[in-house]
Amino acid sequence: MTMLMAVLVQSSEPSFAGQGVSVQGTGAGDSATFKNLAPGEYRIAAFPKMDPNYAQVAEFRSRFNAQKIGAREGSNETVAVDLIPKSAIEAEVAKLQ
Repeated sequence: MTMLMAVLVQSSEPSFAGQGVSVQGTGAGDSATFKNLAPGEYRIAAFPKMDPNYAQVAEFRSRFNAQKIGAREGSNETVAVDLIPKSAIEAEVAKLQ
């Protein structure tokens, strides 16, 4: 099983740099759960386990494509998200340092 982090950002814009960042680690599994989301549009991406501080940096997040999802009041949604390659993350981290 892959350890990963799911990063969710509330945003109706195509950019993954929006506000309201939620980070959920999966431990040894391959799924994450976000509870009690306000209705609206979100962007979500899955990263291999990394320093969670980078997920809070809008400039870092904006360099990745994130899947658009919608949340409705009272809904319970399941989405499959492609894992962003570790090499892409390492390249972007290097640019920030």
